[in-house]
Order: sequence, then C-alpha cells, then structure tokens
Amino acid sequence: WSTVELRKVESYDQDRQVVAYVRHRDQDGYGVRMRWWLVQRGDQWRAFDFEEVEMGLRMTVSIAAAMTGANLKTGQMPPWVHASTQLQQLPVLIEAGQLDTAESILDQIQAHTLPVEFDSVAHYWRVTIALYREDMDQAESAAAALRRVNQAHPMLPFIDALVHNGRGRWEQAAASAQLYIDQLGDDGAGYLQLGIALEQLGRRAEAIEALERGLKDSPEMVELVAGLASALPE
Repeated sequence: WSTVELRKVESYDQDRQVVAYVRHRDQDGYGVRMRWWLVQRGDQWRAFDFEEVEMGLRMTVSIAAAMTGANLKTGQMPPWVHASTQLQQLPVLIEAGQLDTAESILDQIQAHTLPVEFDSVAHYWRVTIALYREDMDQAESAAAALRRVNQAHPMLPFIDALVHNGRGRWEQAAASAQLYIDQLGDDGAGYLQLGIALEQLGRRAEAIEALERGLKDSPEMVELVAGLASALPE
C-alpha cells in the first residue's frame, strides 16, 4: 500500500489495546478499509489481528475456524476450506458484472456446511450481488439472512442505508448511514447515502455538508460530485 489513512481509533483495556480503523490505498488509488487490533508493549504498538471491513472476518477467527475439524496428523483440512478459497474471486467477478458466475460460485461454496464466520462472508456477497442488480426485494432478503448469521457485521448499517434509500425510506436511510459513519469513521460512500437521504428529506444544507465531507474523504467518487451538483441551489 502506498498510503495509510487513519479514520478512527477506539481504545480498551485501560488504553493498552486499540482498534484502528484504517483505509489503505495502492498507487492507483484503490482503497481497502481495514480494522487493526493493536496492543501496547513497552513504548511500541504491535498488531495482533486485522479484518477487511467488507469481509467482516478477523484473521484470528479465520485461522481458528479452518483449524477446527482439521486432521492435525495428516494436515488434511475440512472440505469447506478449499471451497471457501473461491470467495476471493467474488469481488473481481462482481465488479466485472459477472453476477451469475459469482452467484454460481456462492452456491457451490454454501453447499458445504460453513462455519458461521465464513457463511457470513458468503451472505454479504449475496447482498452485494442483489444491490448490483438493483433488486431491492432480494437485497432486503439477503440482508436479513446476513443479520441472522452475523448481526455484528460492520457493513450492515451501510447495507441498510442502501436498501432504505432504494425503497424511499429516507429517515431510516439517513439514520443507518449516520450509524455506519459513526462506527467506522469518515467514508465517502457512507456520506453519499446520507446526502441522498437528507436531500430527499428537504434538509438540503445538511445534505450538502454530508456530500462535501464525502468528497473530502473520497475525491475520486464521481457519484459525490453528481450528488453535490444536484443538491446545490441553481
């Protein structure tokens, strides 16, 4: 990663441990949101766990789940482990618009009995596919399934904001978008959803402020520029 942008820090254990919400960007500007768990050792901070926010899967939990049921003598892993490696293909396929292929892979993965943590990831990608199709019925259903499996998934408030905006439920969308920002720190996509909802509620000044804060965080998002152009008075 070429840049590291700190978004938020939460401390616990009498400030000896923290969770840092960070956006990493590569040289092309592509960003990934991460949560890092760190512990203080003397005058240094050391990372002991991390999570890609979209996945909602901590590394330590992933390793523990993979080792459960593994044959330690032969090194043979449970059948679902090999199937779950296909999860990493899904973002690329979805971004390329190959939604049917991505859905087929999810069907193959979920044909196995997955640990809850990995089933949660699969459900997240089902929500994403439905949103790309602009199928709000399926998105809402998939989001409910994700919530049943993992109600603490970090992306749920953002998903709720998208679905509520898609349904025209502006008050709920604004509340969900604000919750997402409060939990994970400044985020251009979150501010976009907040701005859309606020503009529809007639709260134009607040919508403009949200969209401007979104642009400050994510200047590459053309949707924020378009939203701001729509919200600004003529």
